[in-house]
Amino acid sequence: MEPNDAENFKFLGNSDLLEEIIKLDSPQEIFKFLFTDELIDMIVEQSNLKSIQDNADKPANITKEEIEQFIGMVIFMSCVKLPSTRLYWSKHVGQQQVYETMTCNRFDAIKKNLHFNNNENFKSRGTDGHDKLFKVRPLLDKIRERLLLVPKEEYLAVDEQIIPTKCRHEIKQYNPAKPHKWGYKNQVLSGVSGFSYDFDIFAGDQSNTFPSDAPDLGVSSNVVTRLASIVPKHQNHKLWFNNPNLQVYLFQNGILPLGTVRLNRVSNSNIPTEKDLKKKGRGSMEEKTAVIDGVKLSLVSWFDDKLVNMLSAYVGSEPTTTNSGMFEKKNSTRI
Repeated sequence: MEPNDAENFKFLGNSDLLEEIIKLDSPQEIFKFLFTDELIDMIVEQSNLKSIQDNADKPANITKEEIEQFIGMVIFMSCVKLPSTRLYWSKHVGQQQVYETMTCNRFDAIKKNLHFNNNENFKSRGTDGHDKLFKVRPLLDKIRERLLLVPKEEYLAVDEQIIPTKCRHEIKQYNPAKPHKWGYKNQVLSGVSGFSYDFDIFAGDQSNTFPSDAPDLGVSSNVVTRLASIVPKHQNHKLWFNNPNLQVYLFQNGILPLGTVRLNRVSNSNIPTEKDLKKKGRGSMEEKTAVIDGVKLSLVSWFDDKLVNMLSAYVGSEPTTTNSGMFEKKNSTRI
């Protein structure tokens, strides 16, 4: 990262940790921040245990160096793609970075035994403690632990992303509106910089869980309360997500919420229709306020090319400015 990223990211919190993060200036260093030596050692231990469970007479004896090489090779293969894995060792199209690092047979042996959790602890479906992500749960937990160390930005948002995959798995979903239509749905707390501070891979069983000190606000809002529970309270953090009841809860818990909203989500708003604001012209605006459980919510409707409705518990329409030449001048200031 560049030295001035401290200003761009506007991290709040542990300054020593912030300095350590800012000094990460290569993909390898950023990767090592997440994949610690402790995590690599865990992968080595579980992979060797898997090989012994499969065949005690022929242990794989995988080393830490081999796991690091294997991960590097997999990342390289994701960037330099060939039709099949064995072609990376081919005489004609083989890749030097691959075949000089490890033999094909050794790569296949590590791939076969790569493991992150002890199969003996697996709980079958229908029993207490069953986890659809059991096989990768320790890996997810270790990475999440590292992400939670990073101080949060001022401006945050909760959204979902698709982790693309072609594998067969019960939690894989299909969403035709996404660039990658098949994959795992991942719910993410991220900042305006694009950095992800926490995540929750959707596995169905936890879809409507929420913190013990939070009310049940519905499936989508409960996702936000789960992920927002790690955001420091009363430290001027802004969170982009919308639902009137959710905004009240967040504001009461020291997080400043805002976001766009559909008018049918705000009952009795009495906001003029898009047709009415269109008659007033581009830039016309209407604001309504209401107090819910002691929290003042401001609903602002602003007409541009289309109607935009913003709801917030900490900001409204003021202050306003006018720039009549904003759309004509090439070098005008964007608002």
